[in-house]
Amino acid sequence: MKQLEINGGLFSYIEEKGEITITMYQGNQAQVEIPECIEECPVTVIGKKAFLGKRELKKVVLPKSVTTIEDWAFASCVKLEEVVLQSQEITFGKGVFQGCKSLGEVILLKENTGVSCEEQRQAGAL
Repeated sequence: MKQLEINGGLFSYIEEKGEITITMYQGNQAQVEIPECIEECPVTVIGKKAFLGKRELKKVVLPKSVTTIEDWAFASCVKLEEVVLQSQEITFGKGVFQGCKSLGEVILLKENTGVSCEEQRQAGAL
């Protein structure tokens, strides 16, 4: 398992077959934006219980590369108010938002203005 620190939060992840699964998040940030790519590989899965019980989390933004959110990924995030999804198709596991008493809004963006992994790779090659 590898780790990446972004804006004071620590993402633990695994790379398998050229795709990244976020396995755990450590941090107390109120807003977390999950990166589209790590090590030039797309982040496609938010793993089981990855954000379980993050009491300070109020908003999470997932990139368009995320296609799967596994069981209880955000369960018991009692202050979580808003989730922004940028993928048009996402598979949800069991109890993904169970116990998120403050959750009032899940936003699905129709258009994504972020930079894709491929665009990042091409820019790095220039």
